[in-house]
Amino acid sequence: MSGEWPTSADTARPPAADLDEVADAVDELLDRSVGAEEYVIRAAAEGSEPDALIDLSQIDFDALAARFTGRKRTETDRLAALLKQRAVAAATRNPTRFDLVERIEELIAEYNAGSLNIDEYLRRLIELSQSLTEEEQRSVSEGLTEEELAIFDLLTKPEPVLTDADREVVKASAKRLLVHLHDKLVLDWRRKAATAADVRSSIRRLLDADLPADPYPPEVFDAKVQAVFDHVATAYGDDGHSVYDGTAVEAVPAVATSSMSAFVRGGVDLAMFTDEVVEQLRHDAEFVAIVAEKFGIAGSPELRTIEELIDNDEDYAVEFKSTARWDLRESQPSKAMEDAIVKTVAGFLNTDGGTLLIGIGPDRSVVGLAHDYERVKPKNGDGFVNWLTTHLINALGHTSVTRTRARIVVHANTEICRVDVAASPTPVWARTSKEEQVFFVRLNNSTRALPEAEVDPYCSEHWSTP
Repeated sequence: MSGEWPTSADTARPPAADLDEVADAVDELLDRSVGAEEYVIRAAAEGSEPDALIDLSQIDFDALAARFTGRKRTETDRLAALLKQRAVAAATRNPTRFDLVERIEELIAEYNAGSLNIDEYLRRLIELSQSLTEEEQRSVSEGLTEEELAIFDLLTKPEPVLTDADREVVKASAKRLLVHLHDKLVLDWRRKAATAADVRSSIRRLLDADLPADPYPPEVFDAKVQAVFDHVATAYGDDGHSVYDGTAVEAVPAVATSSMSAFVRGGVDLAMFTDEVVEQLRHDAEFVAIVAEKFGIAGSPELRTIEELIDNDEDYAVEFKSTARWDLRESQPSKAMEDAIVKTVAGFLNTDGGTLLIGIGPDRSVVGLAHDYERVKPKNGDGFVNWLTTHLINALGHTSVTRTRARIVVHANTEICRVDVAASPTPVWARTSKEEQVFFVRLNNSTRALPEAEVDPYCSEHWSTP
């Protein structure tokens, strides 16, 4: 990269942003959304289709993180903190969601205790984020407002079990109850004993009139009345405000176009322009191309989904391996298979990076990881990633492995392992199972050992300072 903006006959561009500035901007975007599935951005795909649409949720930001390895722990911790904050806010609006908060807290504690590696931790955080998103969208599928859903959930979780007809009755009751309560939640209502007693009495009276008797015996009914009153006392303040105020999604504010130029040049509070950056990413192919170039990932495998990688077949930056530890032909463990994994990763490190899919055959068939799981402890994705990480460290060294990102993904209902590898800033020698030191490079769609006489000239040319 030249480090300069492209110019045209009509317009001279200001200097390009530093890599850290672009990284910080993307951090701001992710902070705002904790997963930006709703945004669509334009990106230049290898320079051939500048207007190709790419769903941001399909861009593998997890793989891109391999290019910023020093921030790995910090960024994952921030994601966990943001997710917990979001879950607490959701639970404040609906107490039945506190189980999600507890699950996130347990996951964080498990990670801090050293029971999980960072990749498995991130995978589970993403799963919890998706669960939270589904929960936050449930009011639409239930045909209720967020306020009504909270009452409905308190009346139906964890018991009783209701028929479809009873569920509709309870929904109608939740709606009617809120209409009456809004009239009674006057100024300082919680501080006035008579008013608070009237609110509790109204809850009991209205629910007694509406709820079907059979699913709500006296002990269940009393517990529901108390749960609803406790929620109302927590969610609705004495000053007329509630936890439901201001929950609507606001439109992206209009900011002067000059702000984008200021953002790119740097020296500006990035948080002020995050929404505008999102808008520009959605509509401006040139700007996305600049961001992609600064990341060094324009057209590279990190921008491709699993399906795209497989459909494209093996190439200069993509390799498939059926297994990592098991010889399918001989039906036995194989050091040669283990060496093949090291060979591919080393080749990517010494060339321009790439992506290895373990569990996909050379004919693009889906093999999965069942054979390899039998060779690791525990016999699951976490055990496999732990083994793979240790195996690569022993063969390539800790520093080199920090430029890799291995994680379990599901394709065609089968678990496979995706290993994204960033190009190494220094030469990497691989140690094979035979204790040989070999220098591998990527040549077209295969990985080869470079002859010893050619290693120094290659290193001098490949890692020379421009």
